[in-house]
Amino acid sequence: YPYIAADKRKEMEELDRSHAFHIFEVIDAQTESSFDEDALTALFARLSANANGLSDSFLSSYNRWFAFLSLAFLRLELDGGKVIENPEANAAAGEILNSLKSIE
Repeated sequence: YPYIAADKRKEMEELDRSHAFHIFEVIDAQTESSFDEDALTALFARLSANANGLSDSFLSSYNRWFAFLSLAFLRLELDGGKVIENPEANAAAGEILNSLKSIE
């Protein structure tokens, strides 16, 4: 991502915005990278009380990973795309692109 030229990144942002994928909203979202003692205590308390306590952190990381994966598809599209000579693969790629619209 950091090695993508500024003009290509701008093109991807425009494509993202025109299709309302919201990929860059996920990528550019600020996340807390360090925690103070109170935040860590609260996190471990949630983990002790509920096995799903880490879900928010996991979901945030997963969404960010998926956004970067989606960005790779946008990059491919901007570079002329690839024609897959396989109807099943084309349908699967279409489903992936449609699912990108649900990223929040």
